[in-house]
Parts: sequence; C-alpha cells; structure tokens
Amino acid sequence: TAEDRLAEAGAQVALFDMKGDDGSLAYVSALDLAVRAGASSADPDRNAAIRELNGREGLYTVARVSCFKDDKLSDADRSLNITTNSGYRWTDPEGLKWSSPTSQTVRQYVAGVCAELAALGFDEILLYNAGFPTEGKIDTIKKDENYDTAKFDQIIGDFYDQAAQAAEQGGAKLSVVTTADTIQTGSDAKSGQTLDNLSKLSRVWLTDAGNSDLNALEQKLAEAGMKERPLGVFTNNLDAG
Repeated sequence: TAEDRLAEAGAQVALFDMKGDDGSLAYVSALDLAVRAGASSADPDRNAAIRELNGREGLYTVARVSCFKDDKLSDADRSLNITTNSGYRWTDPEGLKWSSPTSQTVRQYVAGVCAELAALGFDEILLYNAGFPTEGKIDTIKKDENYDTAKFDQIIGDFYDQAAQAAEQGGAKLSVVTTADTIQTGSDAKSGQTLDNLSKLSRVWLTDAGNSDLNALEQKLAEAGMKERPLGVFTNNLDAG
C-alpha cells in the first residue's frame, strides 16, 4: 500500500505522476481536449481508486503535472505547438514537443487538469515544465506572437493565477518546480518564471539546491509575498525540465 511504501522510505509525502511529459493523464478526464488528444486514462475504475487513496486519513498526496511539455496535445492540434523558424514543431532534447504557454486554450487545458485533480482529492498539485522551455535549441524557436520574450513573465504569472484558482477551488495547494538561481536573481528570462509570479503559489520545489542558502531563498519568497512557509522547498534530484 501507499502507506507501507512511505513507512519503508521514512517519507511523509506520496508523489504521483498524473500528467506525464508526453501528455498522458493517469486518470479519466472529462476535458474535451484530453479526450480528443487521447490523453485520458482508459481505465473506468481509475478515478474511484484515486479518490479512495486520497481519502485515507494521514496520507498526504501530491499530483505531478507536466504543464507545457506535451506530445499528445500537440498531435491533437498542431496550432498549439511552439514552432521552429522552419515551421516545424519544436522539440526538446528528449524529442518531446511543447505546447505554447501563450495559447489561452493551452493554459485553460492545464488549469482544467489541475481542477480535476483537486476534485479527485489530491492535497497538492505540483507543476513541472511550468514555463517556456529552457533547454535545447532555443535559438531555433520562431519569435512571433506565440513566443514573445517581452511577455513571458506576464503570461506565466497569469497562468499561475489561473491554475492556483482552479486547484484551490477543489481544496488543493499549488506548487511549482523552479531553480535556486531563479529565486536568487529574481527571474529566468528563458522560462518566464519570476520571483513575483512564484510568490503566487503555496510552495516551491527546488531541483538544484546545491550549496544554496535555503533560509535566504525562503526569505526572498516571503518578501515577495508568499504567505505560507515558502520554502516548504523539497530539495531532490528531479529534473525541472
């Protein structure tokens, strides 16, 4: 059981991959775009099992959501994809396509996933790949209305507001993966993440804490307005994407 696994590991939190990097959903979604993209789980009993798990007393569950890295969504609607200067769909070093955060349709879809996961009883929803891509041949991405670097921080900030509202309405917290450098310097020009838009969330997970002063990073988030203990930072070796 999940409880047994946690006890064996000496852990307190169970993390489940609910929206994979390829766009696959580990639950049955009612979102039209999820159905059209073939992303929704085909197991009719899956949601009931998730609700039962999340309803167990003393078990804190986190749903990992890969936001914009999404092969399935791109294949369902090519217009949603970040493209190259040559007109092809851009892919990252893993060969996976990315939907554009600029697209209102894309942002609504991911927020809808967050809402459904919150309704399934997850305590926290963890956003991965929650900005514009930061790795790979970024210079080959076509600079147009779907990829305007001057608007990155506003677009990502608006998305965090939207996703947080969707999660909180279902009783879940919203957290995000970022880097220590983004917090330290105040922004990441490639991803669109900033100290201000990170402070809209309940928690931050770091992937590259290294020798960083976690207390100092926490203080920066608190000063930016994060109300809860901001560096409920989980430091681990997970890839931020």
